Amino acid sequence: MNEVLGPTRVDEIIPGRLFRVASPLPLDGSISFAAVDPERVEWVNCYVLTSPGRALLIDSGVRIHAHGVVDAVRGIVGDSVLEVTITRTEPDTLGNIFHVIAELGVETVTIFGNHVHPLDFSNAIDGGPEVVEKGDLMVSRRPFADRFELNGFELESIPAPMRVLATAWLYSAELKTLFTSDAFGFVKPLSLDDDPVDREPLDLQDEVAVALFHANVRAKFGWLAQTRSDQMLDAAGAVFAERDVDLVAPTHGKMLAGSPVIDSHLAGLRRLPSAYPIEGHNR
Repeated sequence: MNEVLGPTRVDEIIPGRLFRVASPLPLDGSISFAAVDPERVEWVNCYVLTSPGRALLIDSGVRIHAHGVVDAVRGIVGDSVLEVTITRTEPDTLGNIFHVIAELGVETVTIFGNHVHPLDFSNAIDGGPEVVEKGDLMVSRRPFADRFELNGFELESIPAPMRVLATAWLYSAELKTLFTSDAFGFVKPLSLDDDPVDREPLDLQDEVAVALFHANVRAKFGWLAQTRSDQMLDAAGAVFAERDVDLVAPTHGKMLAGSPVIDSHLAGLRRLPSAYPIEGHNR
């Protein structure tokens, strides 16, 4: 995949404060969290928050791009003290944790709720360096609903309203950014050079655009159409309504910028064909 789609990419989203590290994957059916689409590609994202002398990596990316991710993060953080936090214990968030810890000198990883120890998960990944032992790594476990400081960065952890596995959304009030893990990554780039941020609202009158959006929702959250999703989506909407969010930073696909874009995605989710229709949206 590396040879076909190109290297890991770095985008400076907020100058000097927030960087996206994106690894490309094909939308050829080989990944389970996005719909097949030969005209687009997928990005698996991790994010680096920076301040003088300190840095925080949110998630670690997929194993196939291990060296690209490590090199990209090293180029961003330099000699800064780096800590890591993980939003979910799945391969797209923990795939490179061995390499990040071993090659970047990370001593502390923060996880949430009932997440498994990151090294227990990563032992199942072929090719991970065997130089990291549990005793060498400090794991900080925080509750899902919490406000805390992590390596100098003020964050809020939020239990993800859309989830099966335990997932934390993270909010930075200073950066006005909500890191939504595997949710809200439903817009895929048209090319490796595409803008990392989606700035155009989803056109709810465009049947093709809505169908593509729903195809990516179903690929990631196939169970959603079989649930009474109104309460779940109300809870997701409340997360945004109660916070000042300018940017949405998902693990997959393009970032979202601005209330009109975010609101259009929430509206698009409410129109997802469902076995339990939401009144006024998916009859």
